[in-house]
Amino acid sequence: MHSASVDIQAFATSLMGPDFHIEIVPFQTRSRDPFEKKTKNRFDLRTSLYNFLKDKKNFVFEDALDLRNVPQKIGVPGKDHYSSLSHTDEIGVFVLDSAPVGVDYENRDRIQQKIVERVCTPDELKLSPNFQLLWSIKEASFKAIPFIVQPKAITDLCVKTVSTATSSPINGYDVTQFSAVDTKSPTTHIQGVCISNASVQLAIAKASVTA
Repeated sequence: MHSASVDIQAFATSLMGPDFHIEIVPFQTRSRDPFEKKTKNRFDLRTSLYNFLKDKKNFVFEDALDLRNVPQKIGVPGKDHYSSLSHTDEIGVFVLDSAPVGVDYENRDRIQQKIVERVCTPDELKLSPNFQLLWSIKEASFKAIPFIVQPKAITDLCVKTVSTATSSPINGYDVTQFSAVDTKSPTTHIQGVCISNASVQLAIAKASVTA
């Protein structure tokens, strides 16, 4: 996916709005120890977000690397922003937006159908023959809801629509748009996109609250 990062960034920005930013970060960690590698990758991804905020937003904050709340609200001068992060062993992704935003990046072969069936209703499973996409849609949507009002379980999110484009603007990738709602807070609506090929998938979701 890193090889297509420029196209993905341009498409996602055109869809999600001018305040949106996505960064795809290839990891350089060479450790064979899984825990050490995972810890180093997470640190490197959060450092990438910190450096972006410092260099592009002219903003430095002490707890930039402690992003326990997802999405993390960041007081960028002039306008608050939200961030979300996701990664595999090889690549990390962070997104930033003035609205609550969530991201999920997955190797498709690690997503088990029985797990997806556990978090999705029969009606949701009917929305797409691609059960892997439903997992990332749920994950990104959950992470897009501000931490303070996040539902207790991912099953409280209901995927409403899933629509895959007949032609994709990104060579080698399918593009699927989706919508979801928080059943515990029906005024919270989620819109997003999932970009995928045979091996990886990236879902981005943005939350909004209507009266």
